Amino acid sequence: MASLAAHESGPDDLITLITAAPSTQSPPAIFSLPDELLVEIAAAGQVHEFDAEWALSHISHRFRDAIIGAPTLWTVVYTQLLVEGSVEISKLYLERSRACKIWVTLYEVPLGVDVERHSIVDRLSHLVPHIHRIRNLRIAGHRLVDAMLTPFREEI
Repeated sequence: MASLAAHESGPDDLITLITAAPSTQSPPAIFSLPDELLVEIAAAGQVHEFDAEWALSHISHRFRDAIIGAPTLWTVVYTQLLVEGSVEISKLYLERSRACKIWVTLYEVPLGVDVERHSIVDRLSHLVPHIHRIRNLRIAGHRLVDAMLTPFREEI
């Protein structure tokens, strides 16, 4: 069987490698690991370009239950304010991270896109109830930083 080091092209190759087992052999050893080790593998694989929590949660029902049930894997929240689905994904991370401290990064809308201040405030309102859990708040932007801070100022 090929080694993990030989597959560096992305999450799809990792999933294929882990799930591909010849039918005459027993399942790969990774399937016999305790859930705690699966969670540690996912945590070790978390990097900016490859969200291990997503890839590993799609391998099997067992992996999905273990990964989704590990709140520490869902504590890094990225929100690009006008990217379709970004706010919904951040809500999912807030739910799955439960009571854990979270790291939040808010990305400003792309240059050249007109957006009203109230629209930005509305898109960030779901974060306000979790303000006590925010360990680190990073705002990446130029034009609308003040608008992105508004919901948090009103809460403090």
